[in-house]
Order: sequence, then structure tokens, then C-alpha cells
Amino acid sequence: MRFDARLIPVLMLLILAAACNGGQKAKEPARLTILVSGNTMGYLRNCGCATGQYGGELRRARVLKEQREEALKSKPSDKGRPSDVLVLDLGSSVGGTEFIDRLYSRQVLKSMAQNGYGMVGLGKADLEFGQQDLLDYLKQAQELGGEGSLPLTAVNLHFGKPTQGEDCSRELNELISKYRIIELAEGFKVGVIHAIDLGVTLETIDGNKVEDIYGFKVMPMDKAVQQVIEQHQREADFWIFTLGDGAEAIADPKQIADIEGLDLVIGFQQGNPNQKPGSDGVTWPYFVRGPILKARDLVEIVVNFPDSADDERTVTARQLAVGSKIKGDETVLGLIEEIYPEIEKYENEKINNQKVAARPRIMGQATCNTCHGNIYQNMLGTKHQLAFKTLEEVAATDPERKHADKDSKCLSCHVTEYISPNGGWNKIDKPEELAMVSCESCHGPAEFHVTLMTVRLSGKSDDSISDEQIPPGQLEADGRNELGIMRGSSETCKKCHDAENSPKFNFDEYWSRIQHSKDMAMPEAPADHASEPAPAH
Repeated sequence: MRFDARLIPVLMLLILAAACNGGQKAKEPARLTILVSGNTMGYLRNCGCATGQYGGELRRARVLKEQREEALKSKPSDKGRPSDVLVLDLGSSVGGTEFIDRLYSRQVLKSMAQNGYGMVGLGKADLEFGQQDLLDYLKQAQELGGEGSLPLTAVNLHFGKPTQGEDCSRELNELISKYRIIELAEGFKVGVIHAIDLGVTLETIDGNKVEDIYGFKVMPMDKAVQQVIEQHQREADFWIFTLGDGAEAIADPKQIADIEGLDLVIGFQQGNPNQKPGSDGVTWPYFVRGPILKARDLVEIVVNFPDSADDERTVTARQLAVGSKIKGDETVLGLIEEIYPEIEKYENEKINNQKVAARPRIMGQATCNTCHGNIYQNMLGTKHQLAFKTLEEVAATDPERKHADKDSKCLSCHVTEYISPNGGWNKIDKPEELAMVSCESCHGPAEFHVTLMTVRLSGKSDDSISDEQIPPGQLEADGRNELGIMRGSSETCKKCHDAENSPKFNFDEYWSRIQHSKDMAMPEAPADHASEPAPAH
């Protein structure tokens, strides 16, 4: 077959046209709304025992879906151009060491896998979750959401062999990409680079580095990000950098701000360090803070693209609180219901294997009443006495709090020493005198205190107490004082009255409701119980 040389100019024109078309910049959307979650820490839901509680994947999933729908609605300012939405997560999706924490974390991932994330970063809590559980839960979530439904990303992370637990490093590394290219409407492409704060490598447990225990290596981020931009910048029309949390925030924002080619930076707790004070306009890349802990908010960023070459892009950002009045997401409710057979089986096994062997023993508030009747009678009128009843009521009446009265994450703050080796409350025996926040919830198991005071009140010396009654060195161990009890403090309260479950907590105000001392007067009439059920928190 002979080649006609006259066709060469035609072929050259076709090649040139193809090259020009391939180099055309994709049409920008009118608006790009970026919804950012992160730092969920396996927080699936709160127990609902108090007003004002916020956070949790149960509520955040609904906020995310509603905001996505709202962002896609056409606005007059769009001038007929399409808008688009991108959903990102900054990592630390899982967390906790208890069995139920792990179940909650698994269901959080399952929920996220169904919410259309364009990028899911990794953070400190994910790295310290253990390779085997992390891999298993990711696989289960992606089986539900479909392949690629949890697009894991970390530019400066590599898993290796851990000193603790199974080595799943090869499979985990295969799941992780250094960056993501997400194609939106009309071919507009967004590149996302996620990095982990190098501070996570500074943490130790019993003198051992967490990176060795859990088998991971975090490299300096600036060089890794620069390399991606240099090699792949033309693959996307808009580049985003996101930062995962670390043990200590040691990442230098200046190093990221100086990288040419980035348009948006999410995760530092400050603005662009190159922005001159008082200057007009935006210094790119634009810096936005990341979300706070335990799904208490969702960050919404809106990038407005100009329809004229004479105008510039603008950016707005806000934090959307995941408040107590937000109705739970139906899909997540189903995921919560799914795990309760597992929780019940685990709790029952734990109760059946409970061995009341630890000292000192729980004595019950009736024993406290023997000497501290004035305090006991005053405490009967407080909301602490209704802690378990409140939980039962919530579980029976609120579909979003179903099974809360059987969940150890709730029971631990609504009864005295739940399934404790010292002899606390459990849901099979249900000892009535422990079905509340009682004296020993705050002051610890009272056995040694009762033994000591009984001996002293009988006129005997402390030397008459045998080693069997109070083992040597144990009276003042574990935070107990010379009388064998723990002194309560604001930190004692905060173990249950934390930011998620008791957002309105103020120590002085709350202490005034239960303030007591050994010299306080008896109430005018012995209290039965507070007249109306109320939250324990």
C-alpha cells in the first residue's frame, strides 16, 4: 500500500486540532461546594439522656445529605451554569479500644461508604486502631457501599510490620492512594492530596513508639506534596490539600502555603501565613479550618467561580453544627439496629464471666446511709438517683435511642460501676441500690473505708485491722485518701459530663445541685425521689 504524501498536511492539522482540544481547560462550575467531615473517632451516636447533646454519625449523615441536596439547587447567581458538590473526610474515622467502640467504628465506616465520599483521609486514630481490624472493617464497609466507596488517601504514609497484632500492611498499602483525581460535571477535575501530621510519630506507649507498635511510617509532608504537584498538576483543574490530625500539631503551614499549584488547604487551625494583615482579596491557597471532634460539626466550603475573565474566584466557609434537634439518618439507624445482637451477646458473656474479685468491694449506698444519713437523704432528691430510669425511659420512647439501656457506652454513666470486678451493677441481676449514680460512682468502692471507720467507731486502733481486711498499701491506692475514699473533683464529673453528652456542663452550677458535706443538715422531709424524671447529665 502506497502512502500519499499529499495527506501529510491534513494529518498534521488533525493532530494539531486534537492537541488543542485536549489542552482546553474544562468548564468551571458556577459553584463547588465542599463538605468536610473528620475526627469522628467512631462516635456513632450519643445516648440522648440530656438535652443539648450534639454530634455523632447518626445526625451528621443527615446533615451531609441535606446540605448536598441544598448545594445542588440552582441559584440566580449561577446564571445557568451547573454547580457541584464534593465530600471529603480528614481521617480518624475510627477509635476506641472496647468491643463496642470497635462495633461503632465499623458502622461509622459503613455509613460513610454509602455517602459518596470523593476522598477519605487517614489520621492518628485510624493508624492506632490496629491493622487487622482496620482492614476488616474497611472491607466490610466497601462490600456495602461498593468498590472504591472509601477512597483512602495519604501522600506521606506507608504501613509496615507491626510489633502488635496481625501484619496486614501489604493489603492496606494497596488500598491507599497518594492523591485522588475526582471528575465532576462537564469534565471539571479536582485533585485532592491528603497528608498526616508528622506529630503522630512522637507519641509513645510504655516507652515504645506507636509507629512501631502499629506498624506505620509517616514521612515529611511538604516534599511529598510538592512531588505530586510537580508530576500531576495538569491532571486536575483545582487542587486541594487536606491535613489529618496528629499527636502534636507540628506541621508547618508555611511549607504548604508556599507550594505553587494548590488552590485550597483544609485542616490547619489558622489562615494562610502568607496573607498580609489588612490586605484585600484572597491569597491563594485559601486556608480553612478542619472539623472538630466526634462528628460535632461539618465544614462547608463554597468556591464561587467567575463567569467572566475580569472577575476572580471567591471562597466562603462555615462550620455546620450537628445539633441535638437534628433528626437521625434512617440509614444509620438501620446500622445501629444491626449491631445490637452482637452487643447483647457480648454483654451477656461479660456478665456471666463477671468475677467479683477485685478489692475494695462495692458496698451500696444503703451502707453509706448508716453513717451518712444526712447526705443520703439529700442525695435521694437529686437527678443522679434517676440516672438509670432516665435511660430506660429514653430507650423506650425514642427510636433513635433504642437499646440505650443495654449499651455499656451509656450504662457506664447511668449506674454504679457497670460490670465492675469490684461488684458493680449489671443488667441481669439489676441490683436496685446500684441502678443510679450513687456515692460510690464518684467516691469509689467503699469497702476499705467502711472497714476502717467501723474499727475506729468501735474504739479499736487501726492496728487491729488485719491484712486480709485491708491488704498492705491498698487503703490509699488508686487515688483513695487516708480514709479509703476518693475525693470528687471537677475531673471526676467530666468523666461523664463531657462535651458530647453534657455540653452545658458548668462545674460550679452542677455542683450546687448536689453539694454535700458530712456536716450538712437533714432535709426537712426525707426525700423519696425527684418528682419528675430528668437527665442524669
